[in-house]
Amino acid sequence: MHRLQTIEGIFSTTVEFLKLEKIEVAGVRGNALGQMVQQIYMEFLEVIKIFADSKYNSLDADEHKFEEDYAVFQNAIEDFDRRLSMIISQGFNDCSNIASAVKMLNMFGFFIKRPLIKEEMFEKYAIMVDMANRDLDDIKLIFDAHLNETEERGGFPYINKNMPLVAGELKWALEVTERMEVTMKYFRSFEHTYRSDDEAKLLLNKYAEMKSLLEDFSGKVYDEWITKVDEDCRFNLNQPLILRDTSTGLISVSFS
Repeated sequence: MHRLQTIEGIFSTTVEFLKLEKIEVAGVRGNALGQMVQQIYMEFLEVIKIFADSKYNSLDADEHKFEEDYAVFQNAIEDFDRRLSMIISQGFNDCSNIASAVKMLNMFGFFIKRPLIKEEMFEKYAIMVDMANRDLDDIKLIFDAHLNETEERGGFPYINKNMPLVAGELKWALEVTERMEVTMKYFRSFEHTYRSDDEAKLLLNKYAEMKSLLEDFSGKVYDEWITKVDEDCRFNLNQPLILRDTSTGLISVSFS
């Protein structure tokens, strides 16, 4: 049974290491790191030939040559793990935001779970929590700046071009909310690692507070529009559809 479990482990490791062929690392050092990954892949193909070229029966529990080859295989895998850990760490350090950091770690998904790499990567999760915190802090600054600019401009905020005031305000709030949700989507992809961490709890509280502020903002804009919409409609409906310029006598439509 132990021999069968060992062979199963070899197959599982092989399946995952073969995925290295398609990994492409982005970032400042993406090309160099990608070449290092491919070098590991090529070396792995050579190592696995130990079993592919063997003449003995791997299922024979009395065959000690298998144990010798397996020891060589394990030593090589440990070396690959250390090198991959270094590559992942360098690639992670080139990431400027939580989205690229999570994508980087997901690219090496299986390898992150390997003991040698997992220990090295654990501290990276704390860095991603900090990235998410900075994103939410930036969103709060954008929100506060928008309110200040609106007040300074006498209630006329900067909104998307060619949009009416109310729709523009609601659209702006929606865009800020969507940006925040993207950050939280990536955070939730590794949240289980930090469910009991104080920094993660602080982040979740900050998210809940910011979401509440945006919802209150949108609700206030809508409620203010509701209070005036009947009066605005009556005023506009009482206006003529066709106007005549008294100085020129020309006729124009009144759709404003």
